Amino acid sequence: MTSSSHHPTGTGTSVGPGLDLRVPAASTAASISVHEGTLAPGDAIRAHCHDGADQLLYILEGEVEVTVGDATFAARRGDFVSKPRGIEHGFANRGAVPARVLEITSDDSFERLSLAAAELSDPETLPALQAAHGVHPAQG
Repeated sequence: MTSSSHHPTGTGTSVGPGLDLRVPAASTAASISVHEGTLAPGDAIRAHCHDGADQLLYILEGEVEVTVGDATFAARRGDFVSKPRGIEHGFANRGAVPARVLEITSDDSFERLSLAAAELSDPETLPALQAAHGVHPAQG
């Protein structure tokens, strides 16, 4: 870590609908970044994998259905889910109320991707952008 930093509630950089960068990787010498997201009922993050980053998902509120590799399970408020690099994973809010989550990434790749994606004017270019940042859609 380069120096201590404080990231109060309500601060962060919006990087898309329902997604804020709360702790930039520059705060941790590019070793960790933290995003906070809100998933409305029915919202889903499609299955994908990261080449070089491990992730932790922490459920702040609500419940999400998570798939990591071949396992699918419900993650509830207070639960952590580990998502190792190279393993396909995704999650969805199957409930009737919004779910809030923290996404903790072991490097700055998801941060760089989310910031670049927030600037996209043509959604058709997203798959190439994701690939350039080591994120690939599920193969199955």
